[in-house]
Amino acid sequence: MLLVTTEIANTLENIISVSKAILVQIEPNDISSKRSTRSRGDDISKDKELIDMMAKRDRLIHQVFEQFSHDELKKHSSALTSIYSLDKMLVENINKSQKSAKSKIVAFKKNKKAINIYQKI
Repeated sequence: MLLVTTEIANTLENIISVSKAILVQIEPNDISSKRSTRSRGDDISKDKELIDMMAKRDRLIHQVFEQFSHDELKKHSSALTSIYSLDKMLVENINKSQKSAKSKIVAFKKNKKAINIYQKI
C-alpha cells in the first residue's frame, strides 16, 4: 500500500513538474520576444521539445488514471487540484498565444496588401 501511494505521489509530481515546464515554454508575453531572438533551427528544436513534454504529460495523466483506483487517488486530492489549476493555466495561455498569433497574421496580411498596392503604383 505504501509503495502504491509513493508511486502515485511520484507520478503526480512528475505531471506537475512537466506542466510547469510547459507553462514556461508557452508564456504568452514571452513568445514573440523568444521567437524574434531565435533562429529557425532553434524554433524547430524548441517546438519539438514542447511537443515531447506535452506527450509526456498526456502519457502520465493517462497512466495515473488507468493504473490507480478512485479511492487511491482521493488521498492525493491536493496534487490533483494543482494539476487541475495548471491545466486551466495551460489552456488560458495557449488561447492567448493563439489569439496573439491570429492578430499578428491579420496585421501581416494587411501590411502585405499595402505593400502590393504601393508597388503597383
